[in-house]
Amino acid sequence: EQKHLAAVGFAMGHPRRVALFDLLHSRPEVGNTLAALEVASRLPRGTLIHHLRQMEKVGLVGRMAKGAATVYRINPTVLIVIAAELAARAKPAGRMNPRSTVRKAA
Repeated sequence: EQKHLAAVGFAMGHPRRVALFDLLHSRPEVGNTLAALEVASRLPRGTLIHHLRQMEKVGLVGRMAKGAATVYRINPTVLIVIAAELAARAKPAGRMNPRSTVRKAA
């Protein structure tokens, strides 16, 4: 559980991957072809594939061949698992002050 959550955090820790995730989220049922993602993201194909593979390694994204095209989709099952893992770590008592800051030890 901890390793998977950390791996997902790492996979989504890059702004380009967050942007790609948003692009994929815009068409969850049908997914996006590699060519469409390349145009929409304006990333070189090699860079795009690198970032998609990082998300694929942790199961956030899946790919499949559809004719001559490769289609990428978000894996909703993994999102449900991640949400459950995060919810299990949430403390129900008290609310955090969004303006509070974390102090570093001297």
